[in-house]
Amino acid sequence: MASNQARSIRSQLSIGILKTTGVVLAIVLGLFVSMELVTSKDAMTRSLKSISSVIGMNSGPALEFDDSAAAEETLSALTAEEHVMAAVIYDENGEVFARYNRSDVPDFAAPKATRTREEFDWFGNKFDLFTEIAIGGTKIGTVFIRSDTLELRALII
Repeated sequence: MASNQARSIRSQLSIGILKTTGVVLAIVLGLFVSMELVTSKDAMTRSLKSISSVIGMNSGPALEFDDSAAAEETLSALTAEEHVMAAVIYDENGEVFARYNRSDVPDFAAPKATRTREEFDWFGNKFDLFTEIAIGGTKIGTVFIRSDTLELRALII
């Protein structure tokens, strides 16, 4: 009888250790996935900020010389970025100067250019970024880029 009780206690201890190990592994996995999502979100934000800055620098002269065709040509380079859904260059008055839509986003409505500095918004399956275009410290326009978040959703799945 003593050996049955010892076995029972040994089994209970083993089961308790396995349960504890399982809970710890689940917590570590959750933390790992969370850190990966945060890191990927930051990387995506930095990448779009860089793209937005380049678009802004390259479209500054087009804004100064009122050449919307040159600005649209600058935006057309975004076809190389598969996650960029749409982009808009606004003039200093907040009017649409040039725009880009990914081929599968034909009905994109440009948001109002009410932002006065660099701002970004994550919502649902979209990421919006507004960046000021300035030459010599004077604001001459704004770049808006909307990206999908499929890259992040792929990490979750």
